[in-house]
Amino acid sequence: MKKICLLIIFLLLMSTPLYASANHTKNFCDFSSSKEIIFRKELQDFSNNEFILYELKDGYAIYSVIDDEEIFIEGSFESNSPFYNYLTSSLYYLGPGEYYYADGSTAVNIITSDSINIKDVDYSFKLPLSASTYSADPEPNPNLTTINTDGFITIKDSLYFEKLITFPYNYFGDCGLVALSMLLGYLDTFHNDNFIPNNLKYEGKYYKVESNKWVYDYSVEEPLLKKARLTFSENSSYEFGFWDYMPGPTHALRDYLFDNYLHTYLIKDDEKGYPMLDEELKKTINDYMDENCPSLKEKVKIRSGNVFFTHQRPKEYICNGVPTILVLESYQSTVTDKKQQYHDVVAYGYKDDTFLVHMGWSPESTEYTKVIISNAVIYGFYAIDYVGEHVHSENIYMNYGCLYRNICGCGYIRDVYNHDLCYKSYVKNHLVYCKLCDYSYYEKHDFYTIGEEIIRPNAFQVCRKCGFKNSLDLLGE
Repeated sequence: MKKICLLIIFLLLMSTPLYASANHTKNFCDFSSSKEIIFRKELQDFSNNEFILYELKDGYAIYSVIDDEEIFIEGSFESNSPFYNYLTSSLYYLGPGEYYYADGSTAVNIITSDSINIKDVDYSFKLPLSASTYSADPEPNPNLTTINTDGFITIKDSLYFEKLITFPYNYFGDCGLVALSMLLGYLDTFHNDNFIPNNLKYEGKYYKVESNKWVYDYSVEEPLLKKARLTFSENSSYEFGFWDYMPGPTHALRDYLFDNYLHTYLIKDDEKGYPMLDEELKKTINDYMDENCPSLKEKVKIRSGNVFFTHQRPKEYICNGVPTILVLESYQSTVTDKKQQYHDVVAYGYKDDTFLVHMGWSPESTEYTKVIISNAVIYGFYAIDYVGEHVHSENIYMNYGCLYRNICGCGYIRDVYNHDLCYKSYVKNHLVYCKLCDYSYYEKHDFYTIGEEIIRPNAFQVCRKCGFKNSLDLLGE
């Protein structure tokens, strides 16, 4: 019993924050010594806690103000903050993922468009103190990691998340499903093409904003993952770093997970959201894999936890090339409207006491694909560590005539002639039709000769691409 008490005391001592307070100059904040401050704005939550926003030249940083000390919470070297277009308004901050501007007596969530009456809430955000604050730096596997230009240790394939613009919309507090979708897209592209069924389609439901609320707009049946199409080039190796965009999960995958496998923490409501902590993420993926890729369950190791070692374990996974979902703790309320908020993001790099994450916002843009988050706001973590054999992906492709080239994230290239897509037409041409995009054109046959050296009347030419045959006698050759 005495040993257990000593352990608890030690862990509590380790809960003292190690993240340093800021040391600002007139033109720069501690977050970046190269990006000038272009705007400084005081923020608060709804319980008089104070924060400072620094809008930088192509970047931002948000600090918590505690006893006149500024402690870093989140920022970016790539884009301005979600507050950027509302700097003339009164602004409220409730932690990563929760940004509000005042519209009269109402506060509007910039990300979700939800609104609340300012007088009706006491939402409070404070940097949490936990026994997991202390963390050591593990040794990165040099074959599975790299170091980016900002000094972050990242997974080897970090460019996938940096350039990922195809992913589901977060309409109703669906961040857990968005994060899981991105993780499945990564695993399907780089590790095993069976994580997402290639031929499965599902109805994706899309919404639009009316009077600060999401209302149904339209539905469309679509694949669970959108493939990336590249330009054909005979001499190109189609290396991963030169892909124009990344194959990614569609909104249909989010709806497929939502309708069939969703587990949430305490609540499940469009108004209050669908919070998913590490346990709910684990249950959702377990049910999904049972029905869609059961053979892979023995080839993955699930890494998850909360409260303790939430700063250490994600570093260890990233050092072994494993992207990790972080469950970030935001605001809570204890008086008027009892509520606690979490936000799930995908971390693929870290540096000191911060993590590099894809926030899961703004599909079709890279605006929030490289956000930096303090480890102080991490509540839990979840990762899928694939330990099976590599199965080449078909998520990248291009075509030239009947030639289709499938490219995998590992660099493997497979050339396939799809003759069923070519239709015999004129003697010198055939019609090429792509059933993936409905594109068609006439193309010259690519002939080779069979039987010429034996009996000329029986010799003929065959198109390598469509199989069309021509007798040499009929051609007068």
